[in-house]
Amino acid sequence: MSLHRRGPALLFACLIAGVFAAGANPQRFPPPASGARILLLPRQIVSGERATLAVLDVNGRLTPGVTVNFSNGDRLTTDATGRALFVAPLNPGVIYGSIAGRMGRVATAILSPSEAASASIEVSSARAWLP
Repeated sequence: MSLHRRGPALLFACLIAGVFAAGANPQRFPPPASGARILLLPRQIVSGERATLAVLDVNGRLTPGVTVNFSNGDRLTTDATGRALFVAPLNPGVIYGSIAGRMGRVATAILSPSEAASASIEVSSARAWLP
């Protein structure tokens, strides 16, 4: 097949590849922090352990530069990915997080390390079935 006949097919393939490459990075232009609406926190975190939260806009896009306030006075800001890594407070109990300037809050339970260990699934015995 000559290059002249393959030209349209090659052009089409390049266009399709370009469309999919553009769609592979949906957050090329991240939403503004003022669009933050949803705070995602783990339901439970372990005292003194690392945890991650995320903030989304109304369209479900991760939102960078958002300030999150906690009921214990801690405050942090989401990074360029719309997430923030933090260390769970040392005192077990419930803590609330909220997006600065927005109504509503999200609760997360802080477990002591011993509570977290006992809350895990544990196999105490198993029976082997032989044919």
